[in-house]
This record gives sequence, structure tokens and C-alpha cells, in this order.
Amino acid sequence: MKALESQAREGRINENASIRDRQSVIINAPIDRVWQLLTNVNAWPNWNKEIKMATCEKVTVDGAFEWQVRLSHFKSRFHVVDSPNTLSWTGKSKWVKSIFVWNLEASDSQTIVTVEESLEGFIVPVFNNHSKLHNILIDWLHALKQEAEK
Repeated sequence: MKALESQAREGRINENASIRDRQSVIINAPIDRVWQLLTNVNAWPNWNKEIKMATCEKVTVDGAFEWQVRLSHFKSRFHVVDSPNTLSWTGKSKWVKSIFVWNLEASDSQTIVTVEESLEGFIVPVFNNHSKLHNILIDWLHALKQEAEK
């Protein structure tokens, strides 16, 4: 996990992971609004139907949080918290290790959001594939866009 944490601290995913993807969206909302939604971890289940539970005391570097997406329960730790531009974390479930990196860029009254994720682990290729990860990231970005543009 230390190698993954090192990569996450640099704001990058593991390009050698068995499954990885990168997706972007333009959100018609100010960057501060998008950042607030992304960093209010406890509220993720309110706007992202795939997240069943999320608990976080404080979004800080090395801050821990737990969350459940679909059937996977992750224990995660933040590694970059650079408001309002970059957020990265590592996560570990029973069989999966992951890195998430979110980059936000202001463009007038819009925000360009790019999310990257890498997945690895013994069982990852059995239950996950690139298409599934691709759809998960698209769904997350779509949910974030809908909520931010309300």
C-alpha cells in the first residue's frame, strides 16, 4: 500500500495497475461549489446513488474515511487536499487497492473536472474490467454535475 500512497501523494494513479481509467466533464457551476460537494464526504450518498455509506471527520492530508460503493466497503486515506484544485486518496477493501485523483479547473463560471482511478489486487480482474470502471467514473461525474448545477 505504501507504493500506492506515494503515487497518490504525487497526485497520480498507478499507471501499471491492471485496471485504470480517466474521465472528464464540464460542470456549469463555480469551482468552489464543485469542491464543496466533492469534499463533503458524508453527503456523497445524498447525490451519488452508487455510494451506500460514507463517513469522514475531516478532509485533510492523511485523514481517514470509510465508504461503501455498491458491494465494496473501502477504508481510505487522503493524500492530496489542495483546495479547490486537487484531491487524491487511496482505498483498500478486502481484495482491492485503489487510487483516486480528482482535478478541478476553473473556466469562467464553469468547472472542468477530471477523475482518474486505478484498481489492483488479486481478485480485481475477476470482478472488474475497464468497461465497468469507465461506467462507474462516468456515473460519478454525471451525479456530481447534476448536484452542482442545481
